[in-house]
Amino acid sequence: FLSIYDDHFQTSTDGVTWKPQAAAKFTAADGIGSGYLRRWAASKDTVVFAGDYALGDKPRIGWIGSSQNGATPLRVETEPADVRGLAFGHGEFVACTKDGVLLRSNDGQKFEHVVTLDDQFDDGCLRFYRERFYVRGRHGMQVSIDGLKWEPLAKSLRIPRAVAPDGVAVDCGWGGLDYAADGEHYQKAKVPIDPTGICDVLYVVPRDQATATTKK
Repeated sequence: FLSIYDDHFQTSTDGVTWKPQAAAKFTAADGIGSGYLRRWAASKDTVVFAGDYALGDKPRIGWIGSSQNGATPLRVETEPADVRGLAFGHGEFVACTKDGVLLRSNDGQKFEHVVTLDDQFDDGCLRFYRERFYVRGRHGMQVSIDGLKWEPLAKSLRIPRAVAPDGVAVDCGWGGLDYAADGEHYQKAKVPIDPTGICDVLYVVPRDQATATTKK
């Protein structure tokens, strides 16, 4: 497990005991303003974080940064607009700002400008799903295999945050949690807390099942 607390990365093997690692401050090199962590994506050895950056009374801009699994300090680079989407797939990190600037990196440390889409994008706009990148704007959806060449979709589709092996899909947003037993038809899920506080959802294999499968 990898988390951030007290301006440092924290790692844990059980989620109970945590060990401090390298520094993790969401501040650009000029030291002006402060960054807000909104999303993350990970490869085997690199974790990339992104979000928006407050500059007092000025309009917010974006930031993106990475670390080698918490062992190296977070390196922050600012972007003209806040980063609304971030995903990893096929060996590439892909990010999208609210103004449609698509960025790509194969190491998570240096991002290149790929293209600017003529649309506006909201939180969670970019996903890697079934071997493809999807980016959803306010006026349509586009798809890409490598994050470099993008094609518009004739019809947008709903991409869940997590899917179980049996096909049950779960999605979330400001409206709470939605689930689809068949992976397509969604309905509201009941949760014992304020549903607007749910920002992400993952599916993982329980440790006892993973151990049993490995031994088998």
